[in-house]
Amino acid sequence: MNNIRIVLAGVLLFVLAACSDDPLIEEPESAGTGERINVRMLFDDDIQPNEETTLRVEVKQAGEEVDDADEVMFEIWPHGRSYESTELEAEHEGGGIYASSFTFDEENLFYIQPRVTARDRQSVMLSELIVGDFLIRSGNQGNNEAEVPEELIAFFGANDELYAGEPAMLTVQVNWEDEPWTNGEVLFDLWQNGEEPDTLKTREVEPGTYELEHTFETSGKYHIMIHFHDETEELDAHIEDKLEVFEPQPKQ
Repeated sequence: MNNIRIVLAGVLLFVLAACSDDPLIEEPESAGTGERINVRMLFDDDIQPNEETTLRVEVKQAGEEVDDADEVMFEIWPHGRSYESTELEAEHEGGGIYASSFTFDEENLFYIQPRVTARDRQSVMLSELIVGDFLIRSGNQGNNEAEVPEELIAFFGANDELYAGEPAMLTVQVNWEDEPWTNGEVLFDLWQNGEEPDTLKTREVEPGTYELEHTFETSGKYHIMIHFHDETEELDAHIEDKLEVFEPQPKQ
């Protein structure tokens, strides 16, 4: 069960360090001359939504600063919604640093992909960035959990605050080992104490990403159980947690 990871909006559990030395993914570079181009993302300590921040990337070759890159671009998208990506062109600040200003419009887990073209070579990497308050918890919180294979890794995301009568987007990103888990069946059971669960089916919006848009009719605490099934019926597992839905905010 230690390999199940649930991502929920909530209290900030950690803040990424100001400098991220290890990219999550670094793709092979295209053929070119000379040493490879090395890219490192630099983040501010605390990034909040609706506040302008500066994204920076450090570019080096053979330990030397690269100040003559042909193009440096940032692509940014929120967790589970790569179709909402934004592209920015970075400007050279000096000392091998390229930067661009950006304002994140929500608290979420974001992915940032800098793409660097320099000296007939290309480098692409992927980094994660927490914006605002976000919680990452490990383990299945339920008592009657099904056995979950170690290869299954699930990230569950929801709005920071849920309000009764307002549509909410529930997202699950599922990987099997290091690859997206595709063509599976992901079901949500949602219920409050003393009620029968409502079983709702998600849709796969991109490989390994399953979404459910749901409007909670009443406020209060909800139990949530997420089921994972595959076509061969060899996988039958679930994870459990809780959500809190608040009273609607008065309209201004």
